[in-house]
Amino acid sequence: MPHLHRIPSVSPIVCLGFDSVETALQMSDRLKAGGIFAPGIRPPTVPTSRVRLTVMATHSQAQLEQLVEVLDQLADRSIFTK
Repeated sequence: MPHLHRIPSVSPIVCLGFDSVETALQMSDRLKAGGIFAPGIRPPTVPTSRVRLTVMATHSQAQLEQLVEVLDQLADRSIFTK
């Protein structure tokens, strides 16, 4: 998904970066409404606003597909700012 700004990481935690606290929290809320738990994390906890996803071996193919579907739907609404 080229419209996502993924913050580099070498862990199973995938962070999506956003320009503002408001956008990160809005994204977290919209993901939650789509059945995805992805908390918004903001300064001073981290240097930049982000949404944190944790990928686990216990996630099913259907759950991962649901995440991609919800992210695609949100991308169509132009929530991504980076």
